[in-house]
Amino acid sequence: MSNKTLKFTLYLFLIGLCVTFIFWLIGPDKLTWLRFINTASMVGLAYIVIGGFMFVYYGGFFRGIAFSFRNFFKPKGVRYAEEISKNMDEIDRPNQKQSLPERLEYGIARQRPPITWAFIFNAIIFFVGSLMLSYLLF
Repeated sequence: MSNKTLKFTLYLFLIGLCVTFIFWLIGPDKLTWLRFINTASMVGLAYIVIGGFMFVYYGGFFRGIAFSFRNFFKPKGVRYAEEISKNMDEIDRPNQKQSLPERLEYGIARQRPPITWAFIFNAIIFFVGSLMLSYLLF
């Protein structure tokens, strides 16, 4: 784990803990451990949704889907003409670009930002923490 990921993980944990306490204190019901556990699990759920979306987005899923739709809706004649005129390495595929500027245009050379892993780690921490609290207290 890199230093940036660790820093983001710590910041997100403190933010999540503050949000958990704020929503635990501001509510119509009285303060109970069950409400604290529910609030912590909701913060963990929000973190897993954000981290999961970032993981999928930076992994290239949407680029692959866009490429598939682009190829699917091409007329057959155009596809066959491309196959005949080019080698398979030269066909417009997002993962097969050769030069660095073309790869950067598609975003293939980008890595997942460290905050992605921080969101996922915090989601696991909040989820496991809320499970442990619920088994210990109830």
